[in-house]
Amino acid sequence: RLAAILRLANALDRDHDGHVRRIRIENPLAESAKPLHRVNGSGQRQASLKKGEALVISAEGYADGTHTAQAAAAERYLLETVLRRPVLVKPMTHARTRRAA
Repeated sequence: RLAAILRLANALDRDHDGHVRRIRIENPLAESAKPLHRVNGSGQRQASLKKGEALVISAEGYADGTHTAQAAAAERYLLETVLRRPVLVKPMTHARTRRAA
């Protein structure tokens, strides 16, 4: 798992210029995961994946159609394989903040 995460992180910093400054992970399965149970003596979490429930990684400074996006698309495969679910990398959208009057 760590290797898959590091490969994707390295792809997001493909040009080593710090363009991607921050990421946010949205995990729709975190709250719906089944409780921990024992399988062959080891604890494993079992989660049921429903259609369209991908791990969403929003990255500040990321843009679709760039060399970084191509690298991330290629390197997310290992993470998808390890997690057994789709991974979506997208640009981070900023919510408008309200100014104090």
